[in-house]
Amino acid sequence: MTTQIPVQRKGWRAWWSAQWERLVSVEVTDAEEARLGRLFNTLMVVTIAFMLTLSAILTAMGPLGLLSTSGTLRRAAFSLVVIPFAIFCLIQTRRGRVRAMSKLYVWGTFGFIALACALFNGSASPAFILFLWVVAVAGVLLAPYYALLLSGVVLLYYGALWFAERQGFYTPLLPTDETAYRFMNQSFTFLILIFVAGLITYLNMRSLRQTLANLRGTTDELEKSRRLLETRVTERTEQLQQRSEQSQAIAEFTRSLAGLRDLGRLLDSAVILIAERLHYYDVAIFLLNDSEEWVLLKAASSAGGKRMVERGYRLRVGSPEIIGQTAATARPQVAVNEGDAALNFQLPELPAAQSELALPLLSGGRLLGVLDIRCDQIVHFAGEDIQILDILAGSLAAMITNTRLLQETQQALERLEHYQEEEVIQGWYRALARRNKRLGYFYDRITVRPELPDAALMPVDLQNLTGLQVLESEGQYLLLAPLRVQQRTLGALSFRASRPWTEEEQRLVGSVVTQLGLALENARLLEDTRLSAQQEKARSEIVGRVRSSMQVDTVLRSATEELGRALGVERVRIQLLPPGRPVDSEEASVSPASPGESG
Repeated sequence: MTTQIPVQRKGWRAWWSAQWERLVSVEVTDAEEARLGRLFNTLMVVTIAFMLTLSAILTAMGPLGLLSTSGTLRRAAFSLVVIPFAIFCLIQTRRGRVRAMSKLYVWGTFGFIALACALFNGSASPAFILFLWVVAVAGVLLAPYYALLLSGVVLLYYGALWFAERQGFYTPLLPTDETAYRFMNQSFTFLILIFVAGLITYLNMRSLRQTLANLRGTTDELEKSRRLLETRVTERTEQLQQRSEQSQAIAEFTRSLAGLRDLGRLLDSAVILIAERLHYYDVAIFLLNDSEEWVLLKAASSAGGKRMVERGYRLRVGSPEIIGQTAATARPQVAVNEGDAALNFQLPELPAAQSELALPLLSGGRLLGVLDIRCDQIVHFAGEDIQILDILAGSLAAMITNTRLLQETQQALERLEHYQEEEVIQGWYRALARRNKRLGYFYDRITVRPELPDAALMPVDLQNLTGLQVLESEGQYLLLAPLRVQQRTLGALSFRASRPWTEEEQRLVGSVVTQLGLALENARLLEDTRLSAQQEKARSEIVGRVRSSMQVDTVLRSATEELGRALGVERVRIQLLPPGRPVDSEEASVSPASPGESG
């Protein structure tokens, strides 16, 4: 039984609390308006209790012999008129009309008390003390200055009644004798003491305490929000600082690698710069092979990663590792050393790796490989981190593409230069073959005469002679200057003197020999052009003469004669075979013939 009483009391208390909340609650969204409405509705309930108490006091005056029965009923009925007015104000306030009902109640109650004073005893009415209720309620509900305003209005009203009574303009309609006056005065005083000094002060202070409690709660929330904002600002500042460091690292990374032209050096420098500037455990670069089935480890920053490069570590595109998944999907992949993702952290060369980020190396929408970043701590890469590092991967991919294109261009240029050099050499071979000898000239201060060069007399190998060379033998000084065209040595000039060669003389020989090589190449090109023009002219003439003939025999004779003359051969034979007859070896052979002879 004892265990049920607290539960029952608690239930009754909760029920009364719920009913009271339904009675005084106000349907508004503003917190201050809701607080003022609850206070006003509470005062309306207090007003009803006040008027009921006042009516009970006035009704009790009849049995006590202080008033007549008719006077008692009139006074009690008059006080009960305020109760419907208070109920009306309460209902309207619950609908949200808080301010309007507050003003209506204050001025309506003032008018009711003023009418009671005018009816009962005038300026000497004990009801004047009831104005304290109106003044207190006005100060609580409306504003503090309303209390002063109503106090002044009450004084003016009292002075008007007193002046009207003294001048004989006004006489109370329902005067009260002295005994009833004293009883009513004491009763009204105690009512005001209880409802105004006690209850109003209690409600006001309770509302103030609730306001202060709410203020403290709000202050605590603001303090928590301030600390939270400070924490967020600190975190955001750290993030911005980290982003700034990453951006500076990317800029430095781009500047440092911009001048590299070798792909191997580029990859090695890239992984080291990223690992040092961004403080990562290991940074590796995988490149896609030609068949696009594997990604091959080409560079790594850590010692373990370099050992993996040496042993030719590779992964198949689409393999379970995030590197294979990144190569297959061309999207960033993140993994930490937890659960199923632990498969990515079983490399003996990288035992301290705890988290990994794989970024695709894309250039022009084409996958080149994967940039793999590993940390020795559990790091959950955020979206902004991935975006910044993806920009870094894009810059690296562009550098790789440019380096590859540059290497391909250099290789193509080297091949072109080689082909051009070979073409020049073949041209000189043809030029020398036309002369059927090797050219050479000799000057002995008297005359210039042709001389066939003899390799046995040359003290050095001309193919290895790339610059001026001075040789001394038996008091003679030999100066050798190579004739070079397209980085190939075609010949040499040798100068012999009995004195040493000065630097000025060597510079003069070098400059002249350089220009001599250019002049020889220009002369050869001009000669080839003239020969080509002559051959084209001869071809045109031969074709013209052959086409001018109208008979088969004449065409054959003209072709044989013109070709023999143009080619400078001893004999030319031309022969037509009947259809279906096999070619005999004797008939197919070409025997020497004199120019113009045909058969």
